[in-house]
Amino acid sequence: MSVKQMKPMNKQQKEKLKAERPHQILVEFLKNNTWFVVYWTGLGILSSVGLGTGLHTFLLYLGPHIASVTLAAYECNSLNFPKPPYPDDIICPDEPYVERIPSIWSIMSKVRFEAFLWGAGTALGELPPYFMAKAARLSGYDPDDAEELAEFEALKAKKNQKNLSFMDRGKLFMERVVERIGFFGILACAS
Repeated sequence: MSVKQMKPMNKQQKEKLKAERPHQILVEFLKNNTWFVVYWTGLGILSSVGLGTGLHTFLLYLGPHIASVTLAAYECNSLNFPKPPYPDDIICPDEPYVERIPSIWSIMSKVRFEAFLWGAGTALGELPPYFMAKAARLSGYDPDDAEELAEFEALKAKKNQKNLSFMDRGKLFMERVVERIGFFGILACAS
């Protein structure tokens, strides 16, 4: 038996191969973008789960990413960067290209996927605390929270008084939102 060496395919052969196997386009897209989606969604989840560091992942990752895209856009007078995920350095496109100062909307459009995925991750990160709080509420009375509950019940008893502090009115408002709307109220307030 003889082993034949495969010749490298030219561009025309690659296009023909893609036409013969259209599912390859989807597979290639998923292969190229899975890490991008996992990365930004994971950072969003980490920002709302809270690991005790006190630092928000927006300040550490998304904010600097948006700033670097904005600075590069104004430096290059273009948004013709490579598609995400970006390399560590954003390199201006090769000449010739149309130079025009990008608008804030075009810059926002350039980072919209990263921001959306990060925001979706923060919403997903809010789910575990919500379900734990809901389960605790449905399970009944917890003696560890007796002091805080007594304080809140006293606050609810005097809620019709007009001399409530701003903080007390805020607590009562949040309690009404959570009672009436539930998860979507928490989601709206967390956003």
